Amino acid sequence: FALYELAKNKQAQNLAAEEVKRYLQKHKRVDYSCVTELPYSEACIDEALRLYPVLGLLTREVVSDYTLPSGLLLSKGLRIHVPVYHLHHDPRNFPDPHSFKPERFLPENKHNIKPYTYMPFGDGPRNC
Repeated sequence: FALYELAKNKQAQNLAAEEVKRYLQKHKRVDYSCVTELPYSEACIDEALRLYPVLGLLTREVVSDYTLPSGLLLSKGLRIHVPVYHLHHDPRNFPDPHSFKPERFLPENKHNIKPYTYMPFGDGPRNC
């Protein structure tokens, strides 16, 4: 999906390509450690995972009774479904949610992402 989105977005494609070219000029090869030196490329992957999450839905089981601030009681054993796809496409979490905007995930912008609104592989102890 990242390649599909890059194919549709020439500006993002050019920025990612230039970043990779600079890396190759410096290191002459690509290996796993390159991830730390390719922030825009990594942001493109993160944004593709936001648009097309691996898991559209997470299921969790309540381990002890819990009352939400609204007063709703969640009883032990209750299964909760977290709609990851909808979290990722909610404009309150990601403005202009259907647009491919890798800049959301650049190091200088990551602080704008609310906790638990980006979970392409889930969250918690079972996170891939």
